[in-house]
Amino acid sequence: MEQIVSDDGLVYVEARLHELVESEKLDTEIEQIIRLRYGIGDSKPLNFKQLTKVFKMSPKKMKIKLLQAERTVFNILKKNI
Repeated sequence: MEQIVSDDGLVYVEARLHELVESEKLDTEIEQIIRLRYGIGDSKPLNFKQLTKVFKMSPKKMKIKLLQAERTVFNILKKNI
C-alpha cells in the first residue's frame, strides 16, 4: 500500500492522538480508525476493505466513519499548527 502521509506527518499525528483522547476532544474509536488506516504505531496501514472487517461495518458505514474520523482529526490538528 502506498504511504498516504509522510513519515514526519505520521510522527506528529501519533504524538497528538493520545493527547486528544486524554483531553476528551477525540473519541477512542476515531483514534483507532486513524491509527489503523495510516499505520500509526506498531501496525501496518490497513486498506478500506480491511477496516470494514476489523470494525464489522458495512462499506457504506465505514466510509462515513473514516471520512468523519479524518475530518475530525485533521481539523483539530490544523488548528494547532
